Amino acid sequence: MKISIPIFPLQVEQGGLHLLVKSRFDFKIKGYSIIDTGASISAFDKNYCEQFSELLINIKDIQSSGITKESLNAVVVKFNKFYLSKYSFEINQAVLIDLSHINSLYKQFTNKLIIGIIGGNFLEEHNAVINYKSKTLNIEK
Repeated sequence: MKISIPIFPLQVEQGGLHLLVKSRFDFKIKGYSIIDTGASISAFDKNYCEQFSELLINIKDIQSSGITKESLNAVVVKFNKFYLSKYSFEINQAVLIDLSHINSLYKQFTNKLIIGIIGGNFLEEHNAVINYKSKTLNIEK
């Protein structure tokens, strides 16, 4: 089944554009996730989302890095029920990290709470297509 999920373009400094999608784990933890085609794996804020996760790797924390040279402590997890807009998904592999630095940065541009980053593993698994004209994320469920 193909579905279209609304995306919300966010203008950031120097003409940059980030794509946000409404996301939640339950009705208490609601926010937005960044669609990041450059992220190899989806990541979620451990401060908000850990209670909904199931630990996959029960060994010492792995090191994950992003666009900066700094490493972030990350734990590999899965989620049995995660929502993008009104559609629920299972996420078989993701990492939990502290996204407070992302939320601090985003306060310059929006008051939306960022709870996750939708990475390439989720986008590929669901044959995702970003349609900039219709402002939708089209995926197969």
